[in-house]
Parts: sequence; C-alpha cells; structure tokens
Amino acid sequence: MQTSVLAHKELSKPRLIIRARALAIAIAITPVFLVQSYAQETLQAADIIEAIKHFHPKLHEVAAKRKQVNLEEIRLAAAFDPVVSQSTILRPSGYYDGQYIDQKVTQRIAGTSAKVFGGYRISEGNFPEYEGELRTLSAGEANIGIGFSLLQNRETDKDRTALKNALLAQENWRAREQAVLNNTIYKGLSAYLNWYQASLQLLVVSELVEATEARLAGIETRVANGDLAKINLTEFNATLLSRQLSEQRAKRALALAKQELVFYWRDQHGNMRDVEDIPALSASDIHWPFSLQSHNAEDLTQKVYQHPNVKVLKAEIDRARNNERLSAEGLKPKLDLELKLARDVGSGSDTLTGTEGKIELAFSMPLGVRAAKAKRSQAREKINELNFALVNLVSELERDVLTALTSYNYGKTVLKLNQQQAEVANELLKQELTRFRVGDSDLFVLNSREASAIQAKLSAIAASVDLLKSEIHVLLITGTLNQV
Repeated sequence: MQTSVLAHKELSKPRLIIRARALAIAIAITPVFLVQSYAQETLQAADIIEAIKHFHPKLHEVAAKRKQVNLEEIRLAAAFDPVVSQSTILRPSGYYDGQYIDQKVTQRIAGTSAKVFGGYRISEGNFPEYEGELRTLSAGEANIGIGFSLLQNRETDKDRTALKNALLAQENWRAREQAVLNNTIYKGLSAYLNWYQASLQLLVVSELVEATEARLAGIETRVANGDLAKINLTEFNATLLSRQLSEQRAKRALALAKQELVFYWRDQHGNMRDVEDIPALSASDIHWPFSLQSHNAEDLTQKVYQHPNVKVLKAEIDRARNNERLSAEGLKPKLDLELKLARDVGSGSDTLTGTEGKIELAFSMPLGVRAAKAKRSQAREKINELNFALVNLVSELERDVLTALTSYNYGKTVLKLNQQQAEVANELLKQELTRFRVGDSDLFVLNSREASAIQAKLSAIAASVDLLKSEIHVLLITGTLNQV
C-alpha cells in the first residue's frame, strides 16, 4: 500500500506543474479581444493592414489601372486643344496662274459648343470667276470669328460627353480601388486570425502532449510494481499516440496558416516574407484595432450607402445619363452659326478693301430618326437597369449587415458559454485529479476528463477567434474595413 501511495505522488508531481501552465494558457486565451496590453514582438493585425496598404501587389495593380483611367481624361481633353490648319492651291500649268494659301487657328471652348478662330490668307495671280472668293489684296487678309451650334450638339456632343464620362470613370476606379483594398484587408486579417488560432491551439495541444509524456514513466513504474494492470499501459500509450497525432495536426494547421499569412504580410519590396520570419506567438493577447461596441445596427446599415460598390454603381448611372443626353441630340436638326470679320491689307481691287462681316448658317435635318430614337430608348433602359441594380445592391448589403450583426451577437453568447464550459471542465479535471491521487478514480476517467478540458479550451479559442472574424465581416459588408 505504501508503494502505491508513493507511486501516486511521483506520478502527480510533473503532471501538476505542467497542468498549471496549461490552465494558465486557457485562462489567458479565451477573452482575447478584451485584452488591452500586448507584447511588442507579437505580430499584430496592424502590421498586416499596413503591409497590404503599402506593399501588396494587388493594390499596386489596381492603382496602376486607376492611373491609366486618369490619363484618359488628358487624352480626351486634347479634343479641345487649338488646331492649326493650312490649305494651299498651286497651278503649275494652265490658263490661270493664281496661287493661294490659307492658314487658320481654331480653338474650341471647353464645356460649350462654341469655337473661336483666327486666320490669314493671301493670294496672287489670276483666278477664274468661280474662284473669286480666293482673291485677296497684295498683303493678304486677316480674319477672326466665332461659331457655335444652335440646336444639335448645343447642350452636349460626343467630345464633351466622353470627357464627362472620363471623370466619372475616375470616380468609378477610385471606388473600385477601395473595394479591392477592403476585400484584401479582410482576407489578410482572416489569414492572420487563422494563424493566431492555430498558434494558440498548438500551445494547448503541445502542453497536453508534454503532460502525457511526463506521466508515462510513472505509469510504467506502477505497472512494473503491479499496482496497475498491463492493459492500463497499453491504453495509456494509445492515448499518448492519439494526442501526438493531434499535435501533428495542429502543427500542420499552423504551417498552412503561415503560408497563407505571408501572402498578405509583404516586405517593402512587395515580396512575400519567408514563413520563418513570422515570430512565434509570445503572448495570447493581441492589439485588435476594431470594435463594434460603439456602433448600432442603424449606424451600420446607413454606412452601406457609402460602400465602394454602391459608389461604383452610382458612377455608372451618371455615365448612362450622360449617354442618354447625348443620344437625344441625334433627334434634333443641325443648325450651326458662324460669325466672321475679315480685313484685307495692301493694294488690289477696290472691292476687297474695308472690313467685311459675314454671317453663315448651316442647316440640316435627317428625314428618318429611327436609329436615334432606338439609341435613346436603349440609353434610358440602361439607366433603369442600373437603378434597379443599385436598389438590389443596397438591399443585399443591408440584409448582409443585419445578418452579420445577428451572427456577431450570437457569437458573443457562444463565446461566453464556451468560456463557462472551459471553466467547468477545468473544475471537473481538478476534482478528478484529487480523486485519482487518493485512488478513488482510474486512469481512463482521468484521461477522459483531461481530454474534455482540453477540448473545451480549444473550443473557447475557436469561439473567440470566430467572434473577431464576425466583427471584421460586419465591417467588410459596410465597406469600412479599409478606414483603419
């Protein structure tokens, strides 16, 4: 009997030391989102966010596309640049020897249908009567004028519409860039939380394996002394192997989580870091930069109206309206007015002296406008399509916000219950350990209690991380995850 008691004491000493450490870990890990202080050497969520914002190639790719769109405005604005033109008539042979040159500078006025122009022309020699308008005095003619559309193309035209749409395309791509950033941060933080969960769970499982291995020598001694049947040792070895397998699975989960994490944790050159650069988790607490405590459901649902995808659709609607206004121009007659002043200088015919004022009107009207009507109808239906798409998108986002909030609120309850379950499981383990010391319990029951306690701790870790994932999911849906 004395040998049995001594064996019990020797068996319990290492186990109690290691188990105390495991319990300390379990107490620390469950309420991770409530802890304010954190170890500086621990990889933080803010590190991942900053790496994504500044170094991730996906964001550089989208930024490059946005810059291309920005340059499109410059290209289209060139339609309003001044234009220099020249026409020349030479007669190397024939009865008439008249020669003529006309140079002109035209400047369109941006935002209007108007244009201003100025020119100089000069001729010499003889011209046929039907080319009499080409004649000038000896020093040539200077002229200025203005022209504009009175009906078709007065409100807008192809070039002005294209320029307006280019500005809307910039808004569109700025919103797209924010949407990509929002989604990439969400994926990066999800990978970070997977790494965090895998690290904590490996700590717990490793402590369990360490405690089980430390107990093996005591079991072997008791079996050798005849205090326990040999089947107890066999059963214990089976338990040890099972826990070692769990440890390997936990290591594999951590290795995979690290591989996923370095895709988002980039160096300053945009390269993925080596998995060995990820520091081991040195503390169970993290400096979590998000909190839903200061938001209510109404505030969060209102944020969907500023969601990047909503901004994208609004820009598309404005673009469709611009196209509809342009298509309506095709239904109008074309009436262009041009006012011109000209003065000849030098010697020559008296009919060319003095200042000449000229008013020109050009009118045209298509007899069939079916194509223009069809184009306008298509443009109007495009506006209807996009408006309905916007209503549907906002409704989906509002639904998703409320669903995610419901999941988040239930997650808080689940976490609380998991913490309570872990506390109860730990208390049962303590009581079972006391009974085992005095010989009122067997190894099978103790192992079962121990496994239940560890599983409760793992569930508490998973519940706490799931709650953090629910939190960033809410912020993803509202489109505000990128505002940290």
